Amino acid sequence: MSVTDNAIRCLFGTDELRPSAIIVPISRIYARLTNELHGKQSSGWYRCFHTEKATIIKSHPGNSVIDVAYAAGCRSEKIIHLGYCGGMGNAKIGDIVIASGAAHVSDAKDYIACRRAIDANAHEIAAVPVLTVNSMLLDESPENLRGFGAVDMETYWLFKFSPVPSSSLMVTTDLPGREFFYDVNPEDPRLKRGIDNLACLALGML
Repeated sequence: MSVTDNAIRCLFGTDELRPSAIIVPISRIYARLTNELHGKQSSGWYRCFHTEKATIIKSHPGNSVIDVAYAAGCRSEKIIHLGYCGGMGNAKIGDIVIASGAAHVSDAKDYIACRRAIDANAHEIAAVPVLTVNSMLLDESPENLRGFGAVDMETYWLFKFSPVPSSSLMVTTDLPGREFFYDVNPEDPRLKRGIDNLACLALGML
């Protein structure tokens, strides 16, 4: 057995990953999806829920998605990330966005365009360029933030290290730059509605 095979078994357990890998760092979204579906639970380092066509992986927030994305991409045909983001520009709490690409610093040379796993137009979702939260904290210059539609902690690393087409779908939880950073009220009806909309979109793809 190869090192990669061993690593995949360690991360996800012994069940085969399905053609679609759904990476979900948010417990609330993971529970919403798995409660709606029939499938089989398994776990290695990460909890996994297997349906006929998809494996839903409960990952951790942040750049630990690197290992998950690379390992899952060695077995699955595409990856979809479902998570939270901070909205820029005219975004509103509860908005659903899909990343058109992502950058780790406000530099066009570091921008990674999305190799799409899903078609945003088919689902009428706003496609926006995404910046890492790290970048926003390191450089708050308004001119460097202009042009990005969202900030999050996973999308750039997913696009950089996934070996297969990948998409990142997110619900807007807060509005950094206009309001307190990551000032999230889990009971906000706009956020609840956004999570329901995100879950419905994902379930429709499964």
